[in-house]
Amino acid sequence: MARRRSVTIGNKKRIIIGFLVFCLVLLCLCIRTGYVQVVKGVSYGKKAAAQQTKDEVVASNRGTIQDTDLFEGFRKPEEASCHGAQARRHHQRDE
Repeated sequence: MARRRSVTIGNKKRIIIGFLVFCLVLLCLCIRTGYVQVVKGVSYGKKAAAQQTKDEVVASNRGTIQDTDLFEGFRKPEEASCHGAQARRHHQRDE
């Protein structure tokens, strides 16, 4: 059976100090959140609207897409029929 320790004055002080530090940090976060919402809210709202509605052309520096034609019997897309779908086995094992 575990030995039960009594709560000492030092432990109580440590718990109270830890709780007060936690409450202080929580209070600071609440104040900061209120400041951002109330004081800076309009400014951040304008910046967000400007960013979401801004049109910007991004030049693509991509090369051309080249087909390596690895498989025998491969048909290029312009040669392929679009009326139906076919499945071919390109590689079969000889066993």
